[in-house]
Amino acid sequence: MARLVAHACQTPLALVYLADGTRQWFRAKADLEIPQIEASDRLWRFMACQQDFFVVIQSQESGTAPGRSPLPVGSLLRFLVGVPLLTAGGQILGAICALDEVVHDVSDEQVEILRVLARQAIAQLELHHNLTNLAQAIAERQAVEDVLRQTESKYRSIFENAVEGIFQTTPEGRFLSANPALARLYGYDSPEALIANLTDIETQLYVDPHRRQEFIDRMATEDAVTEFESAVYQRDGSIIWITENARTVRDADGAILYYEGFVEDVTQHKRAEDALRESEQRFRVIFEKAAIGLSLTDMQGRLMAANPAMQAMLGYSNLELQQCSFDHYTYPEDLYPDLTLYEELKLGQRDQYDIEKRYVRKDGRILWARLTVSLVCNAEGTPLFSICMMQDITEQRQSEAKLLRAALHDTLTGLPNRTFLMERLQEAVTLTQHDSQAQFAVLFLDLDRFKIVNDSIGHLAGDRLLVEIAQRISACVRAEDTVARLGGDEFAILLTDIGSIQDAIDVADRIQQTLKTPFNLGSQEVFSSVSIGIASSMSGYEQPEHLLRDADNAMYRAKAQGKARCVVFDTHMHDRALQLLRLENDLRRAVERQEFLVYYQPIVSLDMGRIAGFEALVRWRHPERGMVSPADFVPIAEETGLILPLGYWVLRESCRQIRAWQEAFPQYPPLFISVNLSGRQFTQPGLVECIEQVLSETGLEGGSLRLEITESVLIENADMVTKLLERLRSQRIHLCIDDFGTGYSSLSYLHRFPVNVLKIDRSFINKMGAEDENSEIVRTIVSLAHNLGVDVTAEGVETEAQLVKLWALQCEYAQGHFFSAALSSEAAEALLAAAPRW
Repeated sequence: MARLVAHACQTPLALVYLADGTRQWFRAKADLEIPQIEASDRLWRFMACQQDFFVVIQSQESGTAPGRSPLPVGSLLRFLVGVPLLTAGGQILGAICALDEVVHDVSDEQVEILRVLARQAIAQLELHHNLTNLAQAIAERQAVEDVLRQTESKYRSIFENAVEGIFQTTPEGRFLSANPALARLYGYDSPEALIANLTDIETQLYVDPHRRQEFIDRMATEDAVTEFESAVYQRDGSIIWITENARTVRDADGAILYYEGFVEDVTQHKRAEDALRESEQRFRVIFEKAAIGLSLTDMQGRLMAANPAMQAMLGYSNLELQQCSFDHYTYPEDLYPDLTLYEELKLGQRDQYDIEKRYVRKDGRILWARLTVSLVCNAEGTPLFSICMMQDITEQRQSEAKLLRAALHDTLTGLPNRTFLMERLQEAVTLTQHDSQAQFAVLFLDLDRFKIVNDSIGHLAGDRLLVEIAQRISACVRAEDTVARLGGDEFAILLTDIGSIQDAIDVADRIQQTLKTPFNLGSQEVFSSVSIGIASSMSGYEQPEHLLRDADNAMYRAKAQGKARCVVFDTHMHDRALQLLRLENDLRRAVERQEFLVYYQPIVSLDMGRIAGFEALVRWRHPERGMVSPADFVPIAEETGLILPLGYWVLRESCRQIRAWQEAFPQYPPLFISVNLSGRQFTQPGLVECIEQVLSETGLEGGSLRLEITESVLIENADMVTKLLERLRSQRIHLCIDDFGTGYSSLSYLHRFPVNVLKIDRSFINKMGAEDENSEIVRTIVSLAHNLGVDVTAEGVETEAQLVKLWALQCEYAQGHFFSAALSSEAAEALLAAAPRW
């Protein structure tokens, strides 16, 4: 283009000068040998003012100012001819021009050529501009199409892979589109199968067809639905619950085109809601109808609701319980433990707790209840409220209290029993171990001769006596002390916080003094006394049983010393008790090992002056201790019951021996054997049968056997003894009253019983003098016995003077060391062979 301009105008320099309003540049130029020139604002401003062909001539003669010429300053160019490039809309795009150092004449033909070339340049520029715009439009469209493809791909991926069902449906009830999730939800293999088969949504899909119409109505008026819940059929006929969120799509005129939205299966949620609703309903029914008390309490401890059972238990209405504080109806002493447990529950230290506590009813009565409190939390574990179950256990508690009292108290006297006493003793021992100043003492009491009183006045009167004695004993102690009945006629007292043992002795003295007053039991007036043993904590006990044991030992010592007194325990008594325990154990083994012997003491007929018989006396030959005195082991044998097998053995052995001597020494009148029977033996069932068996086995005649019993055995078992002695008399067995004068010393009972012999106790014989009182007593006993037809045997004869007096009194028999000590069977046999005379 620039070359054509230069050629047409016959100039060495031509330019196609372009500008866009912000910049200028030469689009093309043909300069041949003319130097480069630069585009300038001045040139552009000049051309921008031109509407058609223009010519600029700069001559030195004209004196054109350099600042006003469009030609470059300092150049040799003096001639410029050109045409502006104007669009149809009048926009200037630039210019085509020719330049030279010399001035030219410009013909009309050249002007026209420049105009033609200008139009061609404009056409080319517009074409280039249109092509550029077209390319840009194509690029932009391609970019939009790429975005649309990406968006469609993304939407398609979402549509295809969404877990919710997505749909488009017509208002008439057909599916336009559905994603795989919706097809699966309704039970179809693919969206295509769903669209093909489910052609009427109202009748084929909705369980309640009216729901479809409700859906359409809301879509028409609101253009959208949210959480639209319905029951629908699946392809196999099963029913599920769905929720729909949809919107209405309209055309430009507002007509409805279709509905679109998504569907979610809420069957499990619906079932959970139904289950929760049913559970809440069941809970409500249980809460209202439960027989136990139920309540709900918030985390601040305020009661939210109480069921009728709890209202009835406490006597308050639900509103009253909600309006009053927790401590208003809680028993004061039980408030703190409950609040402590509830605080632990709130802090998450426990899930629930159980407690038995007391409530104060509205009417003031006390209610015992078993309380179970559980915490209820939400899914995140945040505590919401607590639920309380309350069971009325008032009657149970009352029954337990009665049972506990019965278990810890004596039913006759109402006093605490042994179990209660041992608990208190344990508390006292524990306190003393921690506080040496806290001293106490135990008194063990046993009534003297209570069995005789009980048997003589009857058991009912005996029970009344025990009750009155319990009352008198209780009146002698302080309220903080404990008086207990251990059983039978045994009592115990725990004296706490004493200053010294003298305090316990003073209490024992008060008891002895108060019991001196007789007891009026109806028509009977009864006197009673008590033996008391005292043990003090000052001895440093660790076990309560040991304290009671030692007090018991001290009580036995009091009885041994004459009854109706008190004895304070010391360690020697314990040592003695241990010795007795060991002796008892050895005694049991001695019966098994046959360590016993029978010794025989001669009984002399004073009329003939020769041996008439023997008294059988048992001896124990201990393997370690040697010969043990009967005084040491017979009482133990009595107490433990070992006297029964031991007595049977002595009876059998002595009967056997006397029968052998009868055969060996026929020159003697038939020798008799005198055997002692204890009270326990005498009252043992089957005694007569046992004696008859021994007589049968040994061949001894009944008239050769004499049984010795004490006065007390006769008196204490009067009713039974009468029948028993009649049976013994039928066997011609003689009955001897041993130690006469030391017991009741009454001859009145001799009229009642078939007694054959009285044995005067050695204590009277030993003290017989010329004219002393004892001699008179012996004379009186012998005289009265003879008047009753009863023979007399004197025990403990030691001197000839005693023998002479007894002979003078016409005493029938005598025994003692004057004649012979008790002898072994071999020595006794030798004595018989010697046939001594006195």
